[in-house]
Amino acid sequence: MRTPILLCFFLIALSPFLSSQKYLIIERTGTPKTERIAIFDEITFQLQDDDKGWYKRQILDLNADAQMVLLGDTWFALNDISRIHLKQAKFQSARNSKDVLYISSSSSR
Repeated sequence: MRTPILLCFFLIALSPFLSSQKYLIIERTGTPKTERIAIFDEITFQLQDDDKGWYKRQILDLNADAQMVLLGDTWFALNDISRIHLKQAKFQSARNSKDVLYISSSSSR
């Protein structure tokens, strides 16, 4: 009888330390599906007003409040990213003005 009570107490005591998962969410116009990109996934992207071409970086962190993403060693605002090219064939086209890009976090509890 004592073991289940101790186990419950232990789980409740550790629950604040459980981490949440952060995702970069891409919503495309004309389709109800969304694409979730997790931290440490690699994306290829192009910046607005940048003619240097495409950059390939790993997502290291996401800031949902500021809507910024840490790609490599630089923070970028989501509004500064004009195009994203993903590995999945269904999302290879460029992001247009109606596509939505935002950061979401979900609890893993």
